[in-house]
Amino acid sequence: MRETINHISTTKLSSYAATSPSQSKCFRELLVSVGYGEAAGIAVAKEQGLLFFSDDKKARQVAKEQGLEVSGILGSLKPARHRELRRGGRVGR
Repeated sequence: MRETINHISTTKLSSYAATSPSQSKCFRELLVSVGYGEAAGIAVAKEQGLLFFSDDKKARQVAKEQGLEVSGILGSLKPARHRELRRGGRVGR
């Protein structure tokens, strides 16, 4: 079952297709605390047991409160940096 949730802001209309009633409920509850995109990302990550990526401090805090493991862009780049250094390459070319 998919429930399409429409969101109207001052600039655009967005849709989010929840894949389950629990995901839909989580999404709606999160809209009180974070923006539309962050709420959708957290709801999906929670439902599917995924790592949540965001550089938004508030979204990361809310995701942690939801029991998710979080990372930012820098956290995702560290493993790539270490791989490059192990190969003898330079970082920051």
